Amino acid sequence: MANASHFLRTEMDVLLPIFQLLYFVAHFLASLALSVLDTFHLLHRVFLHVSAVLRGGNLPVLRIQADAAQLKKTPQHLGLVCIGKQVYHISYLANVITWAVGYGVRYVSLYDMHGTLKRQRSVIIQHLEEVCADINYTVITHNSEANQAKDIVENSRSGPHVIVNLLSMTDGKGSLAVTARQLSSGTRKVSQELLESLKVTRGQPDPELIITIGEPISTMGFLPWQIRLSEFFAVPSLNRFEYGDFQTILRQYSKCEQRYGK
Repeated sequence: MANASHFLRTEMDVLLPIFQLLYFVAHFLASLALSVLDTFHLLHRVFLHVSAVLRGGNLPVLRIQADAAQLKKTPQHLGLVCIGKQVYHISYLANVITWAVGYGVRYVSLYDMHGTLKRQRSVIIQHLEEVCADINYTVITHNSEANQAKDIVENSRSGPHVIVNLLSMTDGKGSLAVTARQLSSGTRKVSQELLESLKVTRGQPDPELIITIGEPISTMGFLPWQIRLSEFFAVPSLNRFEYGDFQTILRQYSKCEQRYGK
């Protein structure tokens, strides 16, 4: 038995470095493949941008509206959950908002756990001004946990109107905690109307469609009250997310049949 145990330890001592080397090589090749793919998509975006400039504009609004007209249904409220470094791709997010408005979306909620998007509000507004030149927008920064008033920025244009919510974890689980404290310390009877009035996005429809961007695939605490009927889709990166991908998601959402438990 002692000889067998010694033999097994010797075998493991030999095999372990080999497995570690194979893991390193596989990880390196996977990272290299993703880098090549990101570079390809970046070059493709540059080509599309140059083509758009030569044509005198971005993706034609009429084309987006024509694509939307072919769908049975489109969402009123779109949620975008940004994971990890995706929160820094603001120009890509502005493009997605433009596409969404073309499909008739009137509410877009941008979410990340740590409030990075809230802190980048001025950058978001700058890109909205550049990319969404014909869109009338209202950007609302929510501050649920601190019990502060909403910070609202608006512009005045004649185009379609979209409300952009900037949300973080404090507006999800944090908002639930604040609401629970309010209800426990008050004398009001709990009702559906009362709960609706305490939602951070009160007055807005719940998000029908939510796209998680990045890895790991998770809701990351996104508004737990509002997602009970939402359809979820996941994309790995904004770097590789183009209009055709967005169009595919909207088509799949249009085909979803919700029976609400029936």
